[in-house]
Amino acid sequence: MKYLMMAVLFLGILSTGVHAMIETLNLDELVGRSEMILTGKVTAIKPVPRTPETAAIYADLPEQLSFLDNEIEVIESCKGSLKAGEKLSVRTLSGFEDSSIFVADRSYLLFLAVRDGQYEVVNTPQGCWPVEEDGKFGGMGFETTMEQVKAAIK
Repeated sequence: MKYLMMAVLFLGILSTGVHAMIETLNLDELVGRSEMILTGKVTAIKPVPRTPETAAIYADLPEQLSFLDNEIEVIESCKGSLKAGEKLSVRTLSGFEDSSIFVADRSYLLFLAVRDGQYEVVNTPQGCWPVEEDGKFGGMGFETTMEQVKAAIK
């Protein structure tokens, strides 16, 4: 059902010629919608092929879009039951303007929820903040500190 809604939204955007826009959440809302919040490093990015086994997730998705499974190793868990060193897979949509884009060997602060048994970024791309070399956050986490995130979790 979720994929059908995404496909309908995408097709509506294409037909009107306007760009997609996400609703920006404040930090408390982003934390509240997240089941897990963690810093993690991308260890692998794997395309999800269109096969008979994956036909259900691709059923209503246009051909130019596909899914990626991004393997993440937990560095620090701030909310949720995951522990440092554990690995998880975060599924993202490839080819869609407002999708989260991961880079291999890069670290991120991730705000995650579970949908249909799959980890997803909350309010993509807002819930995926690159961790810069100086430890500060990039992307939509610019000028937010880890202390602010942890205070919002409590």
